Amino acid sequence: MIRNPIQIKTFSSDPQLLLILFATLSTITVMESLLFNARWVLDYLHTNRGKVLIRAGSFGTSPRKLVQKARYISYDALKKNSIPCSQRGQSYYNCEKQGEANPYKRGCSVITHCARFTD
Repeated sequence: MIRNPIQIKTFSSDPQLLLILFATLSTITVMESLLFNARWVLDYLHTNRGKVLIRAGSFGTSPRKLVQKARYISYDALKKNSIPCSQRGQSYYNCEKQGEANPYKRGCSVITHCARFTD
């Protein structure tokens, strides 16, 4: 007569099974938490015709101040084929002033195309 005892595995007797169970439960908990937070954010930031309304003071400024500080590019800067300052060697910002934009002296090299100063 051969005895065939039934072995019942418990979580404490198999560390790999315990680790897999813990990892699975942790993943489920994290995913549920992320989904809950995503729903909360979408509920919190109401959309109105594609525009997100931000609660006043949430970033330290009101939405009105955010609109007032809008930056733009001027129409002159957007003109086609326009150079801010057409005078060669002048600064883009001080085109009217005389003097070179980069007045340091260079030696002759391939990169500078032998740009030498003459005094």
